Amino acid sequence: MNITLVGIGQPLRGDDGVGPEAVRQWSHDQPRTASAPNIKIIIIETPGLDLLDLIQDSDVVILVDAVDGGDPSGTVRVRTALPEAGSTPAEKTAHGFGVAETVALAKKIGARLPAHIIFIGVEGSSWKLGGGLSDPVRRAVPDAVREIQNQIERWSTG
Repeated sequence: MNITLVGIGQPLRGDDGVGPEAVRQWSHDQPRTASAPNIKIIIIETPGLDLLDLIQDSDVVILVDAVDGGDPSGTVRVRTALPEAGSTPAEKTAHGFGVAETVALAKKIGARLPAHIIFIGVEGSSWKLGGGLSDPVRRAVPDAVREIQNQIERWSTG
């Protein structure tokens, strides 16, 4: 299976940088797996509709991003269905047209999507421009990395 791992977020927007941070950490911890020919790794700050081009040839896409869903900061959630469109405020994530909106539009227009889309969301709380990850989100990065590895293992063998 062709797997695409996407770290989404802007490191200069506080907790919004957790997606790229977790993906970079996973790549560092798992260099052999990260360089496998069936795995593509992408770091993107503001994916918008460009996300569709990046994932269209994948069987499985694993998206890692910060969320603002009301859970305690640092909570890591894995979903096989994306959050509802509009559930992550664009002004906090700075993505503009967000991941959920992009996938919803793709479904509406009949665009090709991967058979499996997995979303690893890390609850953020600080979106301040120029700020780094908050302490709870920084402590959650190893949990997000573990979830990335779990999904890679699951889909590499399945």
